[in-house]
Amino acid sequence: MSEKYASAKPTEEILSLFKRAKELDADGLGNPEILERGGHYLVENESKIDFKGLSRKKYHETYKGVLPASFKVRINDSELYSKMVRVIQNAYNIKRVMTPFLMRITLSAYIGYLEKNSTENVTKKEIEVSTEDIDVLKLKAISLILNLEDKEHLEQVINSLEEE
Repeated sequence: MSEKYASAKPTEEILSLFKRAKELDADGLGNPEILERGGHYLVENESKIDFKGLSRKKYHETYKGVLPASFKVRINDSELYSKMVRVIQNAYNIKRVMTPFLMRITLSAYIGYLEKNSTENVTKKEIEVSTEDIDVLKLKAISLILNLEDKEHLEQVINSLEEE
């Protein structure tokens, strides 16, 4: 049995969508697995998805790098892919679903789901601190632990902890 691929002209938007989905999903997944997970979400949650909003939504993060000459994603589950096409055909009342549109809608829906249900995304961004910001990090950590907002009181607490 030969492998099937979904191919599309590589655009910044499509590559950015794959990049963002990879950031939000489990580490180490390739494009085929990301599209497959997005497809499962699309098919299983068809009634919950706002397709009008998805088709109008533009992805703002831009892909940084040279666009490849071609872009194709291996289809691991051709039955799932057919279901994805049918869901999009029904949602938009169209007969033919172009691959870039399928990728954009599927990944936008999946990213929306991941962003809505992911606290890990917030945690990653808050933890990324350079060594120059250690004092700020100490203040934030202690203020969170002790639930303190007074900066002077926080500095006193830090100084007393460092003396011990």
